[in-house]
Amino acid sequence: SRGSGEAAQAVATTLDRVQTLLTSNSVDQLRAEFAGMAGHLCQLMGQLRGEFDSQLQDLRARVQVAEQAREQVETEVRELGQHLADMRTALDDARQRMQLDPLTGLFNRGAFDQAIDRYVEIAQAGGHSLALLLIDLDHFKRINDTRGHAAGDSVLRAVSDLMSRTFLRADDFVARYGGEEFAVLLFIDEPAQVDRLVGGLRLRLRQLQLADLRPGTAISCSGGCALLRRGEAGGELLRRADAALYAAKHAGRDCLKFAQ
Repeated sequence: SRGSGEAAQAVATTLDRVQTLLTSNSVDQLRAEFAGMAGHLCQLMGQLRGEFDSQLQDLRARVQVAEQAREQVETEVRELGQHLADMRTALDDARQRMQLDPLTGLFNRGAFDQAIDRYVEIAQAGGHSLALLLIDLDHFKRINDTRGHAAGDSVLRAVSDLMSRTFLRADDFVARYGGEEFAVLLFIDEPAQVDRLVGGLRLRLRQLQLADLRPGTAISCSGGCALLRRGEAGGELLRRADAALYAAKHAGRDCLKFAQ
């Protein structure tokens, strides 16, 4: 600092004077000069100590301010990280809701369109047997026309619950394909497995009793199933399953048909 520089210059000047007196051999002058220099040095040391204490205090204040700023930045970074995590969770929730049918809670058509390609890819790569099942409720329009759409919604929710409890393995994919039609993707060991599952579903549907329906009203469904061929794409698999569903309806409904 400026003060410490001036003090150093004063010490240097005093030492020069002492050097001059030493060459003159004047003892009295040397004593007087040393006495004055000692007092002057004490004064300079006190001044320097005061400046040092002031600088040290200023440095401590700056360090404290820097530490507070660092803590504030760390707090803001943590808050920003939490905010980003919350946004990511909200985005995941929104994406999940976009893939679910709001009425039934099953996956929707968009989710199915994405899933079928993944299932086909897994099956083709691993040599697994993949079945695509399309299920359509028989004469569902009649329920809406005679009992109202609230009754129809009640039926769809009840059927969706039965579907979830029928195809309940972790890798079974159940979706509301549209209206009263459902789609199921499942890996199987043999075609008879699909026949048994759909048979159990049809039995539970006929036993279903809902307050919104007339007593004795039976609910039935038609099903079409296609088994993935080697090298087949998802679109062709879906086309064959749809043709099998049409064949089941043409055969009088309330049955399951396999694609040729």
